[in-house]
Amino acid sequence: RRAYRRVASFLCYYFYKNAALAFGDFIWAHQNSFSGEVAYPEWLSTSFNAVFTWWPVIIVLAFDQDIPDSISNAEPRIYTEGIKREWFNMRLFALWMMSAAF
Repeated sequence: RRAYRRVASFLCYYFYKNAALAFGDFIWAHQNSFSGEVAYPEWLSTSFNAVFTWWPVIIVLAFDQDIPDSISNAEPRIYTEGIKREWFNMRLFALWMMSAAF
């Protein structure tokens, strides 16, 4: 349960941050009539993932709290959120991508 939530959140965030960077490039290219000019400095494009977007992942992983193990072992019905795909589905993924675009 805990791993499913973390992996689903991480995947959505991973695609979100890269889509946000790509959408910025697309908008820049359109506004400059696809002239080939670079929107971001080269160092920013190459270090975006490594330098600027690592801290939200670390913070979420450090402070993520779930229900205690004793409760999760006693209540198997709480695992149905993974079967129902409540944390990672097409609707939620589309919302993350729309958020990256706007």
